[in-house]
Amino acid sequence: MPLLSLESEPVVVSTPVLASRVKVNVAANFLGKAWVGVTSLAFVPLYVRFLGVEAYGLIGVYVALQTIFSLLQSGSGVAFSREVARAIPSTDAEKLPDLLRTMEAILWPFAGVIMLVVAALAPLLAHSWLDVSALPTADIQSAILVMGLGIAFQTPFALYSGGLVGLQRHGILNLILAGTATMKYAGGILVLWLFSPTIKTFFLWQALAELVQTLFARSATWRLVQALRAGRPRLNLSLLRDKWRYAAAISGISLFAPLASQVDKLVISKILPLGMLGYYMIAVVAANGLFYIAYPLSLAVFPRFAELAARSDERDLVRLYHKSCALMSMIMWPSALALAFFAPGILALWTGDPQIVKYSGPVLSILAIGTALNAMTILPHSLQLASGWTRLVLYTNAVATLLLIPLVYVLTLRFGLPGAAAAWIVLNIGYVISYSSLMHRRVLRGERDEWLLHDVIAPLAAAVITIGTCSLLVPRDFETGRVLLGAALAFLLAIAASSAATKGGRRWLLSYWREFAPGKV
Repeated sequence: MPLLSLESEPVVVSTPVLASRVKVNVAANFLGKAWVGVTSLAFVPLYVRFLGVEAYGLIGVYVALQTIFSLLQSGSGVAFSREVARAIPSTDAEKLPDLLRTMEAILWPFAGVIMLVVAALAPLLAHSWLDVSALPTADIQSAILVMGLGIAFQTPFALYSGGLVGLQRHGILNLILAGTATMKYAGGILVLWLFSPTIKTFFLWQALAELVQTLFARSATWRLVQALRAGRPRLNLSLLRDKWRYAAAISGISLFAPLASQVDKLVISKILPLGMLGYYMIAVVAANGLFYIAYPLSLAVFPRFAELAARSDERDLVRLYHKSCALMSMIMWPSALALAFFAPGILALWTGDPQIVKYSGPVLSILAIGTALNAMTILPHSLQLASGWTRLVLYTNAVATLLLIPLVYVLTLRFGLPGAAAAWIVLNIGYVISYSSLMHRRVLRGERDEWLLHDVIAPLAAAVITIGTCSLLVPRDFETGRVLLGAALAFLLAIAASSAATKGGRRWLLSYWREFAPGKV
């Protein structure tokens, strides 16, 4: 079924070209993220077979470290993206080459520092933190050292990807992401098969892929930025004078947000066997596939949010905000609920492993709901950052992290893996209710009820009723293929129901019916 266009009703824009870029960027991001998501999910069963579930648990440690060490890179990437989006329509665009040179002169040395810090942590993690039964400690320590290399290579990528987003060259960025994802996942399987099926080999290949991705993004960004002004770019620290507070705030957000999202993995790695973390990570990878739906939309509208906020064009900003939030709900809720209700059948088809279905199935059902709740806050979060207001999300993430650590610990001890996943739902319910309410007191005042009732709750209720009813009609003793057929049908019906539950969706469906109704074809 065609998706609701972000421009499905008239919107006053600066130029037709700028207005149409949102649709083009959404399409590019969906295609790119879809490819990355499919490749990352498709090869998980093979990785588990080559490495074993315990070694696969080390990938959870890698993801946690990778996210936590995103402190400075996230701040630089979002700040540079915002500055590019604001500068392009003005004469300030001539300063962007110098700004890029200055920011990367700071970020590349920081990447080296990250590598040294991970190297220092390797003995502690290998000998004292992880509960391992089959893997030799020396192999784990060497694997963690290689993790540091991969994290260091990835660190500058945020700066260059932020530049491509700000320049609204999402097609180029997604070509890079799709190509390197193929290298990471498909190439990784070939390396394990042809050379050495060890966890160290896996991380060495991942590090090489991260380096290739960063170098391609750097080349593309510099080619576009240098076209804005003739002459050699210079190091100019004075350009950071007005940007460092914003970048520092984003970095502060990036300190607490990763902790909030990675606490469950860190706690599991400490109090449960590493093999349990492996089962948990399989569910995490599947649930995170939902973000490949959410982030393309966020990336596409962020530069437009920044442009409209800079112009104080609240009328267009309100329209774009509600359309994008409604579109997020229309896609996200059916996807997440289909994944949650039919998790065992999906895992059975995906992995073919009864143990994975047993341990990962309940976790996946819970994580899918929590991830959908988290996705509902992505666009409000993007709007807040585009408006230059960072304090709320910084404080919210700090409080959430402090509350989440004991919550995850207690629930994991009491209920095991499902308990750790349940904490993710609790966290995101708090985000949806409190964070969004506080944000709408300052940004787009008076729009909270419209967002909560019409953009979130209405499509959620429609999707719950539709998929819940369909799940009751699908017998659990059916073979996997028929259960998945029922899941696919439930998903499509939920898409239609969620679309009908939103204002923009109803307009689109009505216009579609008027055009193709019987007697008009």
